[in-house]
Amino acid sequence: GLGDVYKRQEFNMKLKRLGRAAFICVIGAGLIFSSQFGIKNAHAIGLGGYLTFGKGNSELNSEYEDGNEDEFESNGDAEVRGIGFLFDTAVAKDRVFNYRLQIGYEKTEYDFDELKNTKTNENLTPDLNNFELDIERFVIDNTFGFGIVRKESFRLWIGPQVRIGYMSGDGSVTVSGDRTDLDFKGPIFGFAPVIGTNFNFKNNFTLGVDLGYRFNGFFGDFEEPDTNDEGTFYGNDDGFFINFALIYRINDNFIKAK
Repeated sequence: GLGDVYKRQEFNMKLKRLGRAAFICVIGAGLIFSSQFGIKNAHAIGLGGYLTFGKGNSELNSEYEDGNEDEFESNGDAEVRGIGFLFDTAVAKDRVFNYRLQIGYEKTEYDFDELKNTKTNENLTPDLNNFELDIERFVIDNTFGFGIVRKESFRLWIGPQVRIGYMSGDGSVTVSGDRTDLDFKGPIFGFAPVIGTNFNFKNNFTLGVDLGYRFNGFFGDFEEPDTNDEGTFYGNDDGFFINFALIYRINDNFIKAK
């Protein structure tokens, strides 16, 4: 009805406002930290690309908007592969603080092996044949690193990482042989403690490896393309990840801090 349409439009507007606010806050925090810790020479930077791999657990909650008794809770596994671009303010410099910006594309595969209707308290796991989602994620990761070991050819750093992004994709759930196709879209937010190493070479190239444990939260709306039934969802995933980076340093060399 018109009431459901109005609620859906209002929900989508809230998603957009929240996404814009989060983007401004995270980028603003990066600029503030960069200024606070003395990033004065903008020409001394590191630019490069990275590959990422991750694996962990996931939970998904979904609810249809038509008022029927269809509210579901799902649990399973998540596997991530991705590629992206990075910018770093202190790859080899003898400086404590570094800000790293990563802009990436990730392919995330969700495989749920538990399903429950939380409104009727019905356990559908014994009848679950398959529940998989293929999700694309476009993410911006902001890492605030602190160099705890700083050598000319080696830097060891730790710090928090904050993520904002957008996810979309499709999949299907099959219960007792009855298959339902699904389309998903919505924002994603995350946080991770990270530890990383930079192996610096004299030809201005750096090999970087960092790993961490990330907590993602996401929400949005979904649709059944065959029936046009719609609903909302929210969920989370968490797990270990590792990044491999190749970075080219521009005037970024080890110089003892005065």
